[in-house]
Amino acid sequence: MPQPTLELADIFRQYGPAYRQAHSLPLDQHRLMRAIENCRTPALGGVVEWCDHCQFTHTRYRSCLMGSIF
Repeated sequence: MPQPTLELADIFRQYGPAYRQAHSLPLDQHRLMRAIENCRTPALGGVVEWCDHCQFTHTRYRSCLMGSIF
């Protein structure tokens, strides 16, 4: 299955800060938006792997679902 070109996290990263500034959100919704924005980014850390097959280094960032945010 091909990767989607736009994800919810992309929308949150672009518009989330302005939305949160203009709207009062309950704390749990604010935390959830931030978790989605940080998901699979350097903010959560990651693992660098070397692929012997393609001779390339791949960085796999941690998912927001791996933490204890919920």
